[in-house]
Amino acid sequence: MKLTKKLGLFIAAAVSTISLGCIAYGAEQTGASNDNVTVNFGLYDYVDYQISEDKSFSQCITSERNYGGTQYIPNLDSGKSYYVRWRATGTSTYSSPMEVVTVPICKEGDAGEQVTCTKTTATIKWPAMSGATGYELFVDKTKKMEVSGTSATIDLNDEVDVKIYPIRKAATTSYVARDNAPSRVVTIYSVIPLPGQASKAKVSDTYSDAVKIKWDEVERAGGYEVEYSLYNGKKKKIADTDEYTTYNIKGSKSIFYRVRVRAYVKFGDTKVLADWSPYSYVCRDISFSDLKVVGSSSKKAKFKLYWKKVKGAKKYVIYMAKGNDAGYKMVKTTKKRSAIISKFKKRKISHNVNYYFKVVAVGKFGKVKAKSYSWDVVSQYCTK
Repeated sequence: MKLTKKLGLFIAAAVSTISLGCIAYGAEQTGASNDNVTVNFGLYDYVDYQISEDKSFSQCITSERNYGGTQYIPNLDSGKSYYVRWRATGTSTYSSPMEVVTVPICKEGDAGEQVTCTKTTATIKWPAMSGATGYELFVDKTKKMEVSGTSATIDLNDEVDVKIYPIRKAATTSYVARDNAPSRVVTIYSVIPLPGQASKAKVSDTYSDAVKIKWDEVERAGGYEVEYSLYNGKKKKIADTDEYTTYNIKGSKSIFYRVRVRAYVKFGDTKVLADWSPYSYVCRDISFSDLKVVGSSSKKAKFKLYWKKVKGAKKYVIYMAKGNDAGYKMVKTTKKRSAIISKFKKRKISHNVNYYFKVVAVGKFGKVKAKSYSWDVVSQYCTK
């Protein structure tokens, strides 16, 4: 009795499994485009099927016969859900409706854009696409994420192109309609993270009323801002140099300026700023109009030097040479604004020989040491 009962239960369970398996395998969506779907009717040899825009099948779009296997159903609208039901030929009862979906497409001219960024992320947005239940974002053929809205923030560390594929998920099955055709994709080109930190600014030239600073180009920068003030932080100003990596601090006098630079990128009217560079301190050179050299006419040759005060300077270093372009040697350091030079390279000054002088101001601001630009020189000689 027990063996017979167990055998009966086993047979009943097997029949139930086969029956459920046929129903589950009866049909499934296997493909989609913007105007068609593909349905596999599985084990059935002959199937009568219908497709409609509503579950009640109040108005059938198509009512056809399938002769087994896969059925291509055309002439549908993009980004929509339809319902398919079927029955084995010769029977009267249709299956429950199965949802099928077509691929959403973007409109001609649809374009996305980047709206902001950080050092490691970029935020993008795009127009909503009719019928899309979500969007898949790809970078270099790699899926980065799937979102339901029309904006996303992605991780990145370099410039990339982002492809956005609209998808439509069937609400009642696991099928997702997607298509890789270019007409179904929005591409946002040159999506970037925030540019890096700019290098320290340094003097590249000086003029009678300006000091010209420069810095290294920052990759992916759309422009630069320069902040400059007096060495003590007073009279601070910020200037936008656009894409240029130089700037003239006009109205410059004999004083040290505190300077720093940062890169930025712009998305529409939004400017996103990178980190400031470390501070640097710059100063015009002590020019020939600021430096006076007097050669003695006595038997003992010597020079007297006088120069304008440079605000922020802690000391001055005097350089001397016998040629205009090379061979300069430091001959004296002083905190005063004048000096007497009677020797060059440990030798007495020669009469009727041209010597060349330049004076460099040296400042110390916290732990940072700075020098004035060194360019102009003054020549002089001593007579007997």
